[in-house]
Amino acid sequence: MMKLREPRTGDMLLYSWLVVVIFVRFTLNCTLALHQLMRGDHVVGAAVAGFTFLHLIVVVVLLTFLSSTLSLGAGTLDRRRLTLLGVSLRTRVAAELAGLALHPMTGVVLLFLIPALLPASALPHPALVVVALLSAFAAALLGASALGHAFSSSRTAHRIAGGFRFLFAAVMLGLVAANFDFRWADGTVRLLVFQTPLLLDDGAGAGLLPALGAWSPSFWIQSGWIAPCLGILAACMGWYVLALRGAYAAASAPPASARMATSHSVPGIPTPQSPDVRTLLRRRELRQLSRATASFLQVAVGVGACIWLLATAEPTLGIPLLGCALIVLLGFGAAANIFGADGHALKRYALLNVDWRLVFDAKNRAWLTVAGLSMVPACAAAFVRIGPAPAASLLLTAALTLSLCILWGNIASMLFPSAQGARQGGAFVNQLAPFVIGALPFGIHRTVAAFGSVGYDAAVAVFFAVTLVLHARLHARITRTFDGELESVVERF
Repeated sequence: MMKLREPRTGDMLLYSWLVVVIFVRFTLNCTLALHQLMRGDHVVGAAVAGFTFLHLIVVVVLLTFLSSTLSLGAGTLDRRRLTLLGVSLRTRVAAELAGLALHPMTGVVLLFLIPALLPASALPHPALVVVALLSAFAAALLGASALGHAFSSSRTAHRIAGGFRFLFAAVMLGLVAANFDFRWADGTVRLLVFQTPLLLDDGAGAGLLPALGAWSPSFWIQSGWIAPCLGILAACMGWYVLALRGAYAAASAPPASARMATSHSVPGIPTPQSPDVRTLLRRRELRQLSRATASFLQVAVGVGACIWLLATAEPTLGIPLLGCALIVLLGFGAAANIFGADGHALKRYALLNVDWRLVFDAKNRAWLTVAGLSMVPACAAAFVRIGPAPAASLLLTAALTLSLCILWGNIASMLFPSAQGARQGGAFVNQLAPFVIGALPFGIHRTVAAFGSVGYDAAVAVFFAVTLVLHARLHARITRTFDGELESVVERF
């Protein structure tokens, strides 16, 4: 609770607790494998040891990829400055390897290597097994770090970094919730995943480990095969060097603003390749909104509601309605304070002398694009599983809800146009508004006509037409309001 206002700090706290829980379970599994091997039950001990080695590789890849991509807990080298100074690639690679070895997350994954050595020392040919384990561990470390460097050098990666944080947290939570445990009888070993038995090895060639076969790194470690482990280590090392070279090349490239400044164009005369201000604003707002974690969650909820409705044996309207309601709740913060993510956007737009209606239109269209596309899968699934009439009512309800969200969002953004309001949760009326908007279709269903009927569709269409009229009236009010504020902004500057 000390610094949870900082998103990266909150991520670090969450991942730290998840790693602690996973480490406890991993240590118990390693101890179980050692105990069975020492008792002479080689089939059970080897199966548990093979799974723990595979588990180790997955944990190393996940944690190293997280630290390389998001740089949690440590800074990185200034690659652009090193490139300008003319430091050789060999020296830069050596410095990066030293930084990787001394990185805090590397120390965390090294802790997992200690219990993994317990079953390795009890297997046949323990010296070869330990060497293969260390080689595979180093290969996973270098490979995941190389993947992180290659990923972070892409501009698209920075836009979806928030989604990757959410995905990584989901994977870590899945590893914790799986609570891997083992059951065995008569030489058959089963792995319990979410308390569901999964055949691990039956000693006759069936199960997860035999299915992976000789292509699994856990099999190489367990068998003491040093050659393939060293081969994959060399391949990961080469990939690491290539990824670093690409990362340094991306860091030495001039920024987009510099490239635009050096382009051959005459001021005031638009070239065929240069879009107008309206298009630029729409692209910018859509790009900024697509980076948000809430947008990723909206799409995930829409796809989840679609899959749930298609897979369930008893399809009901409650499933798509719940999905659409969650989509509205997840994204309503961006609609209710459309300047929340921009900081001093009002001053910037005022100095640029951009028509305020263009700014609001760009932000509204970006929000409608993300929220509307998130609701499409649920509506399509309702058409397939429930019928065209309920699907049409659901589509009209979604359109009315989104229109009301945009209408109130514009009003609230005129009243509370600040980034501070977004960080503090905004006004209480903004927190209450989505529930009031969601209650309107329910009120029509209870007082006018039932959901899915012609009367309901007509009533929703009338309300939707009213919102369009209010939108048109609000546009004129937006221009007058912010043009009046322009004088005070210029005066303060």
